[in-house]
Amino acid sequence: MPRSGRPPRPAREKSTRVLSIGKELVGETVPLHHGRLVYRVDGLRPSAWYEVKISYPASIPSSFSIQLVDDPEDADWSSKNRRLLNTEKIIFKAEGSSPVYVLVTVEPEGVLAKPNVPERELALFNIVMAEVKKIRNGESLYIGNMNYHHKPFRDGKWAVTYEEWPEEDFPIYADGPGYVISSDIADAILSEFLDHKLRLFNMEDVSMGMWVEQFNSTGPVKYVNSVKFCQFGCIDDYYTAHYQSPRQMLCLWDKLQAGKAQCCNMR
Repeated sequence: MPRSGRPPRPAREKSTRVLSIGKELVGETVPLHHGRLVYRVDGLRPSAWYEVKISYPASIPSSFSIQLVDDPEDADWSSKNRRLLNTEKIIFKAEGSSPVYVLVTVEPEGVLAKPNVPERELALFNIVMAEVKKIRNGESLYIGNMNYHHKPFRDGKWAVTYEEWPEEDFPIYADGPGYVISSDIADAILSEFLDHKLRLFNMEDVSMGMWVEQFNSTGPVKYVNSVKFCQFGCIDDYYTAHYQSPRQMLCLWDKLQAGKAQCCNMR
């Protein structure tokens, strides 16, 4: 044990593994008690943004931490765990040409109450690094499952009167289950609201389209249509899933904890 009282660090030349962009390492193992691994990041492009993410089964009570360092020998190996479902991730920008390392640490968490079952010695996890597709600095963004030239219903359950909406078409808008706007658009909407100038409408998703359209009149907005914000139900690799039963939502949750955005077909 080092004088500092911290667990020994693995020697870099013996324990360092390579983590490449887009290549998931599946079934990685590390000692459950004071487990530590070092990964050398390979293939970074200067000024690009990257995400490193690990996922692990909920059946193994454990708490992971990821750190990004220039030199593992000088790193603080104390555990600084941050729980996010059963996934841990960091996002960073590549700077310069010096080597970059990812430190993964793990500690047991909780008690797995199974009589006559020996305590698990290894933690199992997957790790992957991907380049983050970022919008350009200063670019305004509105992304979702877009509706174009959608006309309001004038009768029926979702009827909209001419007093409520006199125009023949709604503005371009993303379906209500989920969408993303950039912070400058959000700031402008908040400012209009605080100044009591924000036009209100009784359909939230159409309202957002209306507010973005107003913002677009003063500065260009990039509209991005994505079916991953699924309106009709669920598609694999979804961002949002709609019309899901309680049983399906529990199933979706279990799959997310395993690191996969996959649909569940049962009702």
